Amino acid sequence: MDSSSVTLEVHGPPPPAGSANKEGHHVQDTRYSLSPLWAEIRAEVRSMRAARAARKALRRDLAYAAPRDFAELEAILERYPDEQTAAVRGVINQRRAELSLAGASLPGAR
Repeated sequence: MDSSSVTLEVHGPPPPAGSANKEGHHVQDTRYSLSPLWAEIRAEVRSMRAARAARKALRRDLAYAAPRDFAELEAILERYPDEQTAAVRGVINQRRAELSLAGASLPGAR
């Protein structure tokens, strides 16, 4: 073999069209798919909607609750950490405030 000749073998598919800069050098494609980002956003929106629906259902259930029901709920919530029950306590306190404006008295109000 002559030492002045060099054979170059290329393995794999050729680079996609448009992946070379104006000087002809191969440029790595730095684009990325937005699919994972959109999937994450959709999951977050679904979670927010589910939480909103749960709060709405709790408000609807508490609309007809008697004062003893609030006391019972407070006793149940006391068994759990505040971080886990903050949303429920917020709805209960909001309902208590609405009822106190209407003139009803609730035992155990904080």
